[in-house]
Amino acid sequence: MEGSWWNDAIRDEDEDLIQDLLDSSSEDEPLRRWGGSVAGKAPNIERGRIEASNRLYNQYFSPDSTYTSAQFQRRFRLSRTVFDRVHSALALEHFVRGVSHCFASEYLRAPTLADLKRLLSQSQERGFPGILGSMECCKWMWKNCPTAWHGQFQGKERDPAVTLEAVTDHSLWIWHAFFGIPGSANDVNVLEASSLLNKIATGEYPPPIEYTIAGKRRNIPYWLADGVYPRWPSSVQTVLEPRTSKEKCMSRNQEHARKDVERAFGVLQAKWHIIARLSRFWSKQIMKEVIECCIILHNMMVENRKNCDSDDAQSDDELQCDAVVGNSAKPMWSCLQRSGAQNTTVPPPGSLAALFETNRLLKHREEYFTTQRLIMDHLWDFEGKQI
Repeated sequence: MEGSWWNDAIRDEDEDLIQDLLDSSSEDEPLRRWGGSVAGKAPNIERGRIEASNRLYNQYFSPDSTYTSAQFQRRFRLSRTVFDRVHSALALEHFVRGVSHCFASEYLRAPTLADLKRLLSQSQERGFPGILGSMECCKWMWKNCPTAWHGQFQGKERDPAVTLEAVTDHSLWIWHAFFGIPGSANDVNVLEASSLLNKIATGEYPPPIEYTIAGKRRNIPYWLADGVYPRWPSSVQTVLEPRTSKEKCMSRNQEHARKDVERAFGVLQAKWHIIARLSRFWSKQIMKEVIECCIILHNMMVENRKNCDSDDAQSDDELQCDAVVGNSAKPMWSCLQRSGAQNTTVPPPGSLAALFETNRLLKHREEYFTTQRLIMDHLWDFEGKQI
């Protein structure tokens, strides 16, 4: 008992001594001051930072600024109206996260029924009934990619890169953006992992659509793509070796319309040089937020240009289109009927039967050639009417 009592007393005394030492050291040691000049060192140079900030504000951002709105847009690649709207709505510390938080629901979304009706009307005027845009991939070089990831993110380019998949319409509005796949993956691998393909397979997007092409009623929407993509009904390519006049007409018009997405990439990189140069971010998540921010601002500028151009401003009643969008149209997964099948009921959206039928349809090779042939016949008749 005496030995145990003695050990407990020694332990308590040691703990009190250690606590006293810690308290005294924390009280005696002064708090370090971070920043500012240090005694014995050269003082900071007065560079007139406040005056320069005031001059920049008075020249561009004050209500009676020196430079006009046109000069503001030429300098900052953004109109003054759009900037004031973004500036007044932002309340977050980080700009890109703030832009995504405030405007992603409006400018980084899938097309609504009214948008799809407008897209189908524009595509019909261009000779491509049923088209929902052009699809392509581009890469953003990643300078500060972790060394352990170089093998995964380095493709045919010398530097590691991250891939962006996008879908755009004729006005260069980007309707779909999927970013994050390593640069070693080709366009087919990106498409297989894309959220767009997953939404199509599950029936989430697009809604049921019916349109007429070459005198036939179809309900399979499609996107224009280059020859790298697989021959699926959802991605129509050009004719690789056109021989007849009809095939040459198809190749010429398809390659011309497919340039929309490449023009969108060019405009995006010309406006925002941060995505045209090597990325110096250490996190892929920050790169994704920057890409989304640039796309949102790009779409805002596209909308602003449409509003300023009275020729492009058309109401929904003025659109000339025979396409049907919504519940009144037949779903895409109901267009293929298995040979010998007795049950012709349409599976409900989101069901397992609809998922299997859509997956089968998306990779149906015969449907691809059927779609390409119908487009070819329609373009041949369409160009004949224009002459």
